[in-house]
Amino acid sequence: MAKPNPNGIEFDNLYLDMNGIIHPCCHPQDKPAPKSEEEMFLAIFAYIDHIMILIRPRKLLYMAIDGVAPRAKMNQQRSRRFRAIQDAEAEAEAEAERRREEDANAPKETEIPEEHWDSNCITPGTPFTANLVVALRYFVAHRLSTHPGWQHLKVLLSDASVPGEGEHMVMNFVRRQRCEPGYDLNTKHVLYGLDADLIMLGIATHEPNFSILREDLLKIEDTWPKNPDVCLHCYQCGHRATRCPNPPAEGRLESTPFLFLHMPVLREYLEAELYFIEETAGFPFNLEHALDDWVILCFFVGNDFLPHLPSMRIKEGAVDLLVDMWKANLPAIGGYLTEHGHVHLDRLQPFIDELGRAETHIFTHRFGVQLGYRRTRKRRRFVVRQQRRLYRQQLGHKVPDRPSVPAANDVDVDDDELSSEMSESDEEVAQRPDRKTDEKQRDQAPPLTEWVIDTSVKMHYGSWRTSCYETKFQDASEAFRTNVGQAYVEGLCWVLHYYYLGCASWTWFYPYHYAPLAQDMRDLASMSVQFDLGAPFMPVEQLMGVFPAASRMHIPAVFHDLMTSPDSPIIDFYPTKFKIDLNGETALWKAVSLEARLRAAMKSPLAKMAAADRKLNARGHEILLVAQDHELFTTLAATYQGDGREIALDMNLGRLGGPCAPTRASASPARP
Repeated sequence: MAKPNPNGIEFDNLYLDMNGIIHPCCHPQDKPAPKSEEEMFLAIFAYIDHIMILIRPRKLLYMAIDGVAPRAKMNQQRSRRFRAIQDAEAEAEAEAERRREEDANAPKETEIPEEHWDSNCITPGTPFTANLVVALRYFVAHRLSTHPGWQHLKVLLSDASVPGEGEHMVMNFVRRQRCEPGYDLNTKHVLYGLDADLIMLGIATHEPNFSILREDLLKIEDTWPKNPDVCLHCYQCGHRATRCPNPPAEGRLESTPFLFLHMPVLREYLEAELYFIEETAGFPFNLEHALDDWVILCFFVGNDFLPHLPSMRIKEGAVDLLVDMWKANLPAIGGYLTEHGHVHLDRLQPFIDELGRAETHIFTHRFGVQLGYRRTRKRRRFVVRQQRRLYRQQLGHKVPDRPSVPAANDVDVDDDELSSEMSESDEEVAQRPDRKTDEKQRDQAPPLTEWVIDTSVKMHYGSWRTSCYETKFQDASEAFRTNVGQAYVEGLCWVLHYYYLGCASWTWFYPYHYAPLAQDMRDLASMSVQFDLGAPFMPVEQLMGVFPAASRMHIPAVFHDLMTSPDSPIIDFYPTKFKIDLNGETALWKAVSLEARLRAAMKSPLAKMAAADRKLNARGHEILLVAQDHELFTTLAATYQGDGREIALDMNLGRLGGPCAPTRASASPARP
């Protein structure tokens, strides 16, 4: 690691979005899971070492673990954690059933011998994350003291006690660096992470030398067996990879391939796509402003904080369509949609109007594709049935328990019978175990995570528009549609501010599960969008807000009754059964005054928390670690000679690699 990078490119700063490392190391999908926290931590250390060998940063390593997220993210977090418990229970039941089938003499109540590890513990404020932070500090201290490739580095650790998402804490740090006098524009940054929004965040930095690193998942999956019943670790049948007792199969990728996304290359491609002629648009082309507009265009296809517009699907070419519409309407828009992290709502309105006019055509086309897909699938099913019947008749067998169907070569096939076959519901067709569709047909089928337009809806403007709102919102009134549209526009402003300037409000959130139609985002120029910064949730408040009752073992015991007792004032927050609709939504956290009820119910138990639990509920700060031979060591060591009061340290950009606020000695310094 102390030698030059064999990839032919050197990086100054490496940023690790640690949650992208923690999750796959603690509960991998393609190999046996670690049996203890210690094994999990060792796997995390090994993965960090692997990335460090790949990148070999010369100046800075920044490790960011997700802290308490803004309220806007908690709907998604809550749904994911409830789903995680439900999926784990289903997997446990399936595994128990499989074992019963293997051992016919086993009693009916046979359970999995291993206790299921709850991945929900990877959340700020849990004992697991606290133990992980201690382990990471020890690991970094050990590497700084013993590894020559680390000794020149400054290591910043932002743990789960620091509010904010990991990737956004990284972006805040990058922005702070750019504001410092003397900042070297040639600094080469690389960010490791798995989140899809890292591309948007990378564009938003406007850094000329920024790259994103992640695993090449497609290449990994290409090596996996095609049979879904085969273990991905040993390639044998009869068990899952997470409980595989065998060594890895020959030819299995043990060394994970990685991909680089270099922002300079992406910027060149985007420049070619976004470029317009000044005389046509009425204002000059500026790449940086055009990239900012491209970022907000991508918001319409969805992100972690806002659902996608019903008419926008990435696989249908939504991003290309949005860019084409943006370029075609530049004269009417009169300028760029955004500027320095703020939205020009008066300019956004003409673009939204054009998008609204296109919605009817998009849904009409989609309806036709869906209908054609269903007819093709049912017709194929009908033909296959006839072919099977003919084949069995030729073999001298009768079709068991099947209605009489004319042979495929019968020229008098009744059209009514074909119509009967074609009129089967989608559910009936989907339930057939031998249902097959080719790749093209599957691509045309509406996925379950999209806003599906019911085939009974006639594609007239008034009909489908009203039906959509009545189906998804149970309210199709004009006033309600206007409110949803304005809330979505507020969300666009909030997300853009979050990407470019940081969190505008810790308490704001989009109060609906679905996006409005573009036609209902009106009068934007008259809107006044203001945000109250507020304060982030405390860790235990977030745990109570996003955890199901089944994960209460990670929350202090004084709060357990609130999650399980029938007399709890917030027992309705913790359903044990819930439905998932066609959009993949759980409807677990609707637009109600949840925070007020939650905090009121928690007030009494908070006063009874033990000292150790109070420590888990405290907010922390970024931690700076350097080796003893580093030039900053003497300055930092001086902070431990006083009484622990804050001491302003003279750490300029050139020495730290970024700004530094007034610093004080850590109460628990990491020592080798």
